[in-house]
Amino acid sequence: MKKISFGCNRVHTVLVLNCILLMVCALAGCYSFTGGNSLPEHLKTLYIPPVTDNSGLGNSQFRDAMSQFLVQKFRNDNSLRLVESGGDSRLSVTMLPISEAAVSIQPGERERERQLTMTMDVEFYDAVLKKQMWKKQFSDKQNYNVATDPRNERDRAVRIILDRLSDQILVSTISNW
Repeated sequence: MKKISFGCNRVHTVLVLNCILLMVCALAGCYSFTGGNSLPEHLKTLYIPPVTDNSGLGNSQFRDAMSQFLVQKFRNDNSLRLVESGGDSRLSVTMLPISEAAVSIQPGERERERQLTMTMDVEFYDAVLKKQMWKKQFSDKQNYNVATDPRNERDRAVRIILDRLSDQILVSTISNW
């Protein structure tokens, strides 16, 4: 009767399992997620006209900032190639009137914080088929401190909201329309 040595088989088994583990890790690095884009095949380009400002703020910097956020987000996403005019599709954005409210103040206290709410009216239009793909309103809120430099704090809150709204608009445009 021949005696079987487990030492050699155990080393061999560990080596095989390590090789398999390394292959799985290496192949996992090759995976990339490209899903989420549900745009029609015929839409390749996007025109984003200047944002219309009906916010009541009277500050063109915010309109321009929203336009820049949108352009930056769509360029980084690369689902649609941005064009200066025309295009297979158009994304029209209008800033609606802004609302502000005090955030919980007790009787006799001075106001310390306000909440800013911004809403955008957005239309995504298919210029090839000449039809509206969707029209939605996007809204977001941000609190800001009024105790120290309220104007700068308010401007910072507006920019935070615009950044988040541009993210929402991008996601809605390239996926769930």
